[in-house]
Amino acid sequence: RAFNHANVEVRDEIIGVLQLSCVKGRSELTAHDISLLSAVARQCGAGLSNAEAHDETRVSAAASILLFNRADAIFKCKSSLELFQRVCQCAEEVVNADSITIFSVDDSGRHV
Repeated sequence: RAFNHANVEVRDEIIGVLQLSCVKGRSELTAHDISLLSAVARQCGAGLSNAEAHDETRVSAAASILLFNRADAIFKCKSSLELFQRVCQCAEEVVNADSITIFSVDDSGRHV
């Protein structure tokens, strides 16, 4: 029976083991067999790393689009009241708050 294994690594961290065993007709693996096993393990690690990077990029892109849409909505406000309402709405969404309050002052320094 022939048997060997190769580590599957992502960012220099072993996350699994790829095991090869041959029961029928082989008592040992060749250097070529072991080299192929190592190459497959490296490709598994690279594929997993790429999948993680793709997912992180997708999440980041979605967050960027959401941020852009919020900024665009704030930019399009026609009045101070609409601006305050939009800022409060965005803040509530971002931090999942029950309520948001904006305190402001007028030109004479009075709270409004």
